[in-house]
This record gives sequence, C-alpha cells and structure tokens, in this order.
Amino acid sequence: MTTNSVLYELLYISSIAPAAGISVVPQIAKHARERNAKLDVTGLLIFDGARFCQHLEGSESVVRALYARIEADPRHTQVNALQQGASLSRKFPRFSMGYADLAELDSLQFMVTQSSKTARDAFNDLLPTVDMEP
Repeated sequence: MTTNSVLYELLYISSIAPAAGISVVPQIAKHARERNAKLDVTGLLIFDGARFCQHLEGSESVVRALYARIEADPRHTQVNALQQGASLSRKFPRFSMGYADLAELDSLQFMVTQSSKTARDAFNDLLPTVDMEP
C-alpha cells in the first residue's frame, strides 16, 4: 500500500449457504489468502460451523470490492457489514488471511444483532480464544 493510501477496515458477518456445506470453508480461506496477499489486504476469518465473521483491512477501494464479491458469493447468505471505516493501523499485519475455527457451533450468532461498536468489541474479545493459522 502506498503511503498516500488510507487504511480501511471492514468487519462483516454472514451465514454459510446450506447448499455450500462446511467442506468449502478451507477452500475459501486458501483462496482468500492468495488473493489478499496480491491485493495487500490483511485480516482474519472466523468460522463457527454456521457463520463467518471476517475482518478485512487494506485500501478502501480494494476492501469494498472484496466485500461486494462476498455479498455476491452464493456460498454466503445474510451478509451484514457490522463495522467499517478508516483505521490508523492494521490489526492483523502478519496475515493475508488468518483463519480460525471456533469449537462451539453458532458462537458468532450473538453478533448478528449487535451495534457496530459492540460487534467490534465482541470480535476483539474472541481473539485470545481462537487458534489463528498464519
């Protein structure tokens, strides 16, 4: 990212489409890592067996374009941006896409109805409890 670019972050939650099945999740993470590395996007994807919660960070135009792709992806349903805006620094600088699988099914469900600040705080509270793969 050039020094003139503004860092932008977006946190969203979505449900996995019933027809997709959870076997697609490792494939989604693998492709996201490859694509994000080329686009200078970093972040973390958390999956709880039913829902995705993902934090993306990079240039605004790139992050918004990725989010539009996710909204159009048939493997995702009920895609909802929880929080987005300019950021002073990257939260996940070592991950083109870190991936964490939560042990408890539906543990992200509570985030669906939260305000942006509450959702962001809840996401941050999950971080010490997940095993993040680089």
